[in-house]
Amino acid sequence: MAGIKEIKQYIAEIKKENGRQLTNYYNNFEGKNTEINFVKDEKGIVFWGDENGIPRVFFSCSDEEVLSRLLMNVPSGSVLDIISKNTEDLRQAILRSGMEKYAVYGRMSGYCASEKLKKEAARNISSIIEAGFYKRENTFLGTMDDVDFIMDKLKEIFDPLTAHLCTREELCDFIKKEWVFVYKEHGEIKGFYIVQREGCKQYGYQIWNGTGVEAAYSMNLRCNEESEKLGTIKYGFCWVDMANKKAIRFNRMWGNEFDGLYDVVYKKGVILVEK
Repeated sequence: MAGIKEIKQYIAEIKKENGRQLTNYYNNFEGKNTEINFVKDEKGIVFWGDENGIPRVFFSCSDEEVLSRLLMNVPSGSVLDIISKNTEDLRQAILRSGMEKYAVYGRMSGYCASEKLKKEAARNISSIIEAGFYKRENTFLGTMDDVDFIMDKLKEIFDPLTAHLCTREELCDFIKKEWVFVYKEHGEIKGFYIVQREGCKQYGYQIWNGTGVEAAYSMNLRCNEESEKLGTIKYGFCWVDMANKKAIRFNRMWGNEFDGLYDVVYKKGVILVEK
C-alpha cells in the first residue's frame, strides 16, 4: 500500500523514463487519506483505492499493452472510468484485461447549446412559471436535519458504481456551502437536488424527484436563483446516462446539450455493495 504522495512520485519517475503517458488520473485522491494498492513496472502503474466500498482504479502507462497487463491484477469489484471525446478510447486494452463495459455517460451543458435551444429553454422556463409549477414556498436550502434522509435515499436510488456517492461528511459540507436544495410537501422531503460549485462552473451532482414534476422544476429554478445571486456562475453541466432518454429530454428542456465529452465506465467481476 501507499499514499497518493508516493504514487505521484512513481508516476513522475515512469513519465521521466518513458515520456507521455496514458492516464485517467486527475487528482482524484488529493486531500484524502485513502490507502492505495498498486502494481507497477518500469513502464506503468495501476493503482486503486476505496470509495464508499468501491475500488476505483487509475493508471499511468506508456502504452496499451502495459495497461492491459497491469490491469489484470486489479481485484474483482474494481471500477474504472475513462473520460474522453471518443467512447472507444483504450476500449480494447481494457477489455483484454478482463474488465467489461458497464455504462456510458455524456456531459451536458448550456455552454455549447445552440441559440435555438437557448431560446426554447427560455420559453420553457417562462411557461413553467406562468403555469404555476414553480412552488418556491415548498423549496428550501438543505439543513443538517435532512442529512439522514438524503443519505438513505442516495444509497437506495443511485448506482454506486457510476454515481460516485458522497460520504456523510461530504454531504454535511455541501449543506454548509448551500449546495443542497430540498422540496417538501407537508414537511416531508419529496425531492432533493445537490450541486457543486467551483469558480465559474456549477456541476449538477444528483437530483431525485419523488413526486410531481413541480418538484424538479422548483428545485432547478430555486438553484438558478441562488446561483444568480452569487454573480460568479457562468455555466452549469452534468453527466447523464446515454441510455436514460428521460434525463436527456429533461436537460434539453433547460437548454443543456451534449458537449462531446464522455465517461465510459468499466467494471471487473461481481460488485457487492451494502445498502
